[in-house]
Amino acid sequence: MYFLYKFLTERINAAVNNKVTVTGANKVFMLVLVINIVFSFVTELVDIAFGKILDDNMLLILIMIQFYCILFPTLFYMIRNRINIKDALRFNRPGLLPSFLIILISGPALYAASSLNSIVVYLLQFIGHLPDNSPIPIPQNPAEVFVTLLVIAIAPAICEEILHRGLLLSAYENRGTMKAVVITGIMFGVFHFDINNLLGPIFLGILFGYYVVRTNSIFAGVIAHFMNNFLATIMQYSLKDVEKTSNYYTLQNLGYSLLFGAICTAFVLLLLVCFKLATEGKYKIRESQTTVKNDVISIISHWPIVVSIVLYIIFIGLYLMAP
Repeated sequence: MYFLYKFLTERINAAVNNKVTVTGANKVFMLVLVINIVFSFVTELVDIAFGKILDDNMLLILIMIQFYCILFPTLFYMIRNRINIKDALRFNRPGLLPSFLIILISGPALYAASSLNSIVVYLLQFIGHLPDNSPIPIPQNPAEVFVTLLVIAIAPAICEEILHRGLLLSAYENRGTMKAVVITGIMFGVFHFDINNLLGPIFLGILFGYYVVRTNSIFAGVIAHFMNNFLATIMQYSLKDVEKTSNYYTLQNLGYSLLFGAICTAFVLLLLVCFKLATEGKYKIRESQTTVKNDVISIISHWPIVVSIVLYIIFIGLYLMAP
């Protein structure tokens, strides 16, 4: 009865107020994952049939994924359901000082996220050989850096933020603002479909969501997302000539990574205190009306989320079994 009541209430509110619903947002999230998988599968078949299609056109494929597989389905849902896009996506100014602090936090946040990923990499290497599934080509000159930034930094900062810190965050905020930040952060990690890159995106997703709700502006998330991918691309370019001597990740490497990660996390937390003070009164945080247990049961039992989790498990299983 509880789930029936919640479903009917949600549908009535949506019909009257044209608000984003959890049901609708979850369906969009699942649809985006399915479209991405189908698109990737088709490009793999084309690559097998014609050869080197992926290697030669990877940046074009990646930007097509951002717009056709992520942005357009999200906007189509919002337009079709006559949702107030400006309110749902929080098209407001984040403020100069909060924006500056977000940029300042980006560096230590990137390394903190990387140290979290190193935990998974260290543990998974004992299962067997883990193939490098990063599709992003390393830029070899400044011109390629510029093009890569357009595809890797700018496009995801717009498309992925509209889905995660726009549609999903607005939908889940009815469960409480901070719960919504955590839930959508976890979904952001799953969205990447990369077991090696799971904990880092979850951490960053929660951080980006916090920026957005504190500033009441999706542009805060866009800035943070852009800066993270910008720094990652610049770092990748700077280290392009450094040879990797071994694929094995030692316990000592993990220790160093976690130590620097902890230091960077401390800097992040310190700057977040300043960020909180700089955004005081910008937005009213909604309190949760349900228990964590009820939220967990409700979310993981919802069929679009069940399908998404199953797809993730299958995808990761195939990845780990790959030669």
